[in-house]
Amino acid sequence: MTARKILFLVLCVGLVANVAAAKVIDGVLYEIPKTTIVPVIDGKMDAVWKTLDWNFQNSYDNGNMVPDGWYDLFGASKMMWDDENLYGLFYAQDDILVDVHANSWERDAVEFYSDAENSKGTAAFDGVNDQHLSFRHEFIDNETANVANLGWITGTVTDGTEFKFLDDSTAMGGYWLEFKIPLEALSIPGIPGQEIGVEWQQNDNDGTSRESISKWWLDAGDNSWLYPSLWGTGVLTDRSVTDAVEIKKVPAGTTITIDGELDPVYTQGDPITQNSHGNGNMVPTDFQDAFTRTYLLYDDDNLYGYFDTYDETLVDVHANSWERDGVELYTDADNSKGPTAFDGVNDTHLSFYHAFMGNEAASIANLGWITGTVTDGTEFVIVDDSLGYNVEFKIPLEALSIPAIEGQIIGLEVQMDDNDGTSRESISKWWLESGDNSWLYPALWGTATMGSLVTGVEEKKPAPVVDSYSLEQNYPNPFNPSTTIFYSLKSNGKVRLSVYDLMGREVAVLVDGNQSSGRHDVAFSGANLTSGIYFYKLQTASEVITKKMTLMK
Repeated sequence: MTARKILFLVLCVGLVANVAAAKVIDGVLYEIPKTTIVPVIDGKMDAVWKTLDWNFQNSYDNGNMVPDGWYDLFGASKMMWDDENLYGLFYAQDDILVDVHANSWERDAVEFYSDAENSKGTAAFDGVNDQHLSFRHEFIDNETANVANLGWITGTVTDGTEFKFLDDSTAMGGYWLEFKIPLEALSIPGIPGQEIGVEWQQNDNDGTSRESISKWWLDAGDNSWLYPSLWGTGVLTDRSVTDAVEIKKVPAGTTITIDGELDPVYTQGDPITQNSHGNGNMVPTDFQDAFTRTYLLYDDDNLYGYFDTYDETLVDVHANSWERDGVELYTDADNSKGPTAFDGVNDTHLSFYHAFMGNEAASIANLGWITGTVTDGTEFVIVDDSLGYNVEFKIPLEALSIPAIEGQIIGLEVQMDDNDGTSRESISKWWLESGDNSWLYPALWGTATMGSLVTGVEEKKPAPVVDSYSLEQNYPNPFNPSTTIFYSLKSNGKVRLSVYDLMGREVAVLVDGNQSSGRHDVAFSGANLTSGIYFYKLQTASEVITKKMTLMK
């Protein structure tokens, strides 16, 4: 199977309006972890925000027309909570900002919807705990006075609410939005496991009207402001986030094969996503041009890593090795944050150049070991896919001077280098926000903690008794062109598993016959289908369960 890829830009042309009703089915949850650090509401990405994953907007043609391109409309968000407040951070890519229009909803803005009980009600707002807040860019530099103008559906409980816009200073254009809203104002109980209705919306006016809209959840149309049933689902989790990312430990007996495939165990840890772009000579063309999500794990002997990389143009030849396409990993075993250069003891800078693909074993000595040549036991492999490439590695902790001790704090940075033809045009990093001096000063790196055991991964045990019917999310998702669908049957009987397109047409029948109780899986290939969203449906004598998946070629 190819590795999971992030669907950064899906201009969903031609989606039918009646798809909206399908959103009441089970889908992907928007994870909202609990923070131990209160961010400053200034429109900037505090350290604690960097340890959270991005949730990308998934539709872009919900308005009158499709955006001109990525630069015209693109968005991504993060959320977290504590005992008092809900916090949100939104990055809005928008090359033309318009704050004046007779209709307030046709001005550039980010809208946030929440339903404290996740009722998925098909009627209009219930007037109790459904909220629709419109953060209009026109409020910039006058946010405090405009808290009362956000559009509180349930009343005027605005005490304690703060928000701040910050225009993006890069050549890409756009703005940042950060907010803090009391949970009480949203009627949300501060309880781990609490599910809420959620939608993020981005409005784009390029001069005369609101031409296009992006949304996190709704695929087509613009009725989010009418019906909470069209919103997605978020969950307040008990995963604690700080200003240090946690590297999870895999249990004894867990085998991770270094083959370039994203084993499910990787996703049990905290993903490390890129938070800066353009640290080199220029800003990337778009998010498809240079982006990576990284997963790190460890056991008693090794550090394991997986770079899931998006790069549409791969260049392996340049007189300067650092100007070739690749990913870099920096570690400092004692997290010294030394303001001087590498100490030559436990600071490590490794470069996995794409040029090493097919010759990895011979290239281990060329990874750039700062601390010496302790390469015994190191493995890595590079695998191409249609959206870029993936790097998986295993490095002995001894080679990195990192003790396998829970709670050990280390310095960390992850970097991606992008050459689209002549030189290294751009660089993206997890931690450093500007410049390119990571290779000089460990003081510029972020911080990671060697954490506790991953959850959901155990040593092999007898198969459990299945006591219900269930349909799991396909893996990988998005996929190209193959994926696997997992499902469980409570009892023996007739089963039908089929796939449908957005028009409701059946495009594949994967299972149609009698099956025994227990857990099953079946492969599905979309090689003969076009890119887009599909639904797969499990039918038994007593259950009908539907989920969605995304094919991206």
